[in-house]
Amino acid sequence: MMAMGRITSPILKLSAILLISLAICCSAGCVAFEEATSTATPASTPTAMHTIASTPTQKVAATKTPAPASTPSGINSVSTAAIEQAVFALTNEERADAGTPALLWDERLAAIAREHSRDMAENDFFSHDNLRGEDPTARAERHGYPTRKDLGGGWYTDGIAENIGKMPTGNVIGIGHVARDADAIARALVDSWMESPGHRGNMLEAGYDRLGVGVAYDGKYYVATQNFW
Repeated sequence: MMAMGRITSPILKLSAILLISLAICCSAGCVAFEEATSTATPASTPTAMHTIASTPTQKVAATKTPAPASTPSGINSVSTAAIEQAVFALTNEERADAGTPALLWDERLAAIAREHSRDMAENDFFSHDNLRGEDPTARAERHGYPTRKDLGGGWYTDGIAENIGKMPTGNVIGIGHVARDADAIARALVDSWMESPGHRGNMLEAGYDRLGVGVAYDGKYYVATQNFW
């Protein structure tokens, strides 16, 4: 199935001196594609759901139905480092098409993203919050990453934006055939995020200038995390 998760959002704030704040949530979320084993009888069609928050308290839900898929087993995994770099390059291609400045690769953000992808892969969960309850911003702060960005004129953002996704190879529901190579897996992830307004918003947001990508493999899915700042 394809599931979209809830939002974790940076906050845009006016200078604390004025004691006024304006919250603007940059949508973040997750995409998961689940395979259905091929049999003589067509697999049942799973339902996909996503929740996008436009403010910290407002949520909008939507559904989407994908198609069956199959993925061969017993195969060697693709280089996760190569997938990370391909996701980064494809994200900047999408930004160029939208007239948005390219993101810089941030290895510190990549380490934070990679830790989260590995955590999800090894501990069998799929969420922006880890099993300790840390959201992307809390994870970044634990690593000593600065989460506040001054924008000038007394405005600043506070927080880390994030997209997460899971992608198998083979014939994938709602995607088609995903070849067992880094570029194909990255393209499937990026295309899927671009089809979701919240994920697309993160990828094309002009206020972000840095990106870290982390990918892990759980034996079936390539689990990806994008962290934006």
